[in-house]
Amino acid sequence: KRLGIFSRVVLRVLPDPARNDAKILQISVDEADPGLLAGGVGIRNDLGLRLFGQIAYSNLWRRNHTASLLATTNRRFDDRFCTRNRERGKETDSTLAADGCFIEFQTEFAYSWPWFAIPGMTMRPSISFEKTMYLNFDKEATAFATTFERPIFESPSLVASLTYNLEQVKQFNTKDAVDSRVLRIGSITPSLRLDLRDNPLLPSKGLYAVASYELADPTFLSQVEPFPIGFTSFNFRTDYHLTLFSEIHWYMSFRTGIQRNTQTPPPGAEGSLDYRIPISRQFSLGGVGSLRGFAEQQYNVDDIAIRGYLTYVNYRFQLDFPFAGALRFGPFLDAANLLVDSYSFGDLRFGSGFGFHFRSPVGPVNFDWGFNLAPRPNEDTSRFYFSIGIL
Repeated sequence: KRLGIFSRVVLRVLPDPARNDAKILQISVDEADPGLLAGGVGIRNDLGLRLFGQIAYSNLWRRNHTASLLATTNRRFDDRFCTRNRERGKETDSTLAADGCFIEFQTEFAYSWPWFAIPGMTMRPSISFEKTMYLNFDKEATAFATTFERPIFESPSLVASLTYNLEQVKQFNTKDAVDSRVLRIGSITPSLRLDLRDNPLLPSKGLYAVASYELADPTFLSQVEPFPIGFTSFNFRTDYHLTLFSEIHWYMSFRTGIQRNTQTPPPGAEGSLDYRIPISRQFSLGGVGSLRGFAEQQYNVDDIAIRGYLTYVNYRFQLDFPFAGALRFGPFLDAANLLVDSYSFGDLRFGSGFGFHFRSPVGPVNFDWGFNLAPRPNEDTSRFYFSIGIL
């Protein structure tokens, strides 16, 4: 049944008429419909209205292979992402709306081949296309990726994977004109994932941890001309869920990352703005997914050429109390830093606040109000986050 091929599996133990000391085990299975057509809608006050659709067919060749096509699109509400394009003299760009925004999208065609080469190994090749707005630039990307994944242990659930990714990235509408360019980035990324949660979708207790190490280099087909691209990026995340008395849930998370540039400018090119980590790959923080009280991607170093290394740490704490029926009340505290050529568990920016979270028939409904506890010039003192549906 865990293969996902069958919709019903029934085991019956029957007496054996030929032997009194034996039983007959009858196994009845019904094959599931291999086709899938799904879609949904969601809304978030920064991403705007988001639509997604998926079409998939499993059990290809009657060997449990799966092919799928997934597409998402959204139109932002946050004018910080839109007005900058008009401010930078992009009025003649026909792809922009009157407010400077465009419709973002991500499309991926993927294939899943279980038991590839060795028992338990799954190969997942994919091709993806995207067009995305960031706070200080926009990005178009075409990527080919192949992931090899295999469980190391079933219990506890420990999974290892190795991904090769080749991506062509177009950076445009950038803050600095020198960053408007097309780049080719090739990399490999080994990773480990440990999942000890009681429920991966709605966990109430247990530990989840994932670690990955990306190595981008011309050896893996990153560009060499007009300048080489090479860097490493280590990321680690661990979440812990704990149920206290009276259905009070405590959520704790620690996340950290270290990026290091591996390319050195040749003699005479020390002042060049090349030979650095591309801005489309640099860490950034802020928003409901990392540091509430800040706008999405507000905490960034997009105006700095990272020729050494870039690091971050991110702590998240939240208590969820039963409030009324399925509605829960959750005060939270987030903290993070983003440092150039330095690493520290301190030197933090803080965001704190509270939220109401509700599981509705159309998906989760979330209201969060975060406060920047030490705002700097030109920073908001608080941010409101609202989302509904599948995001």
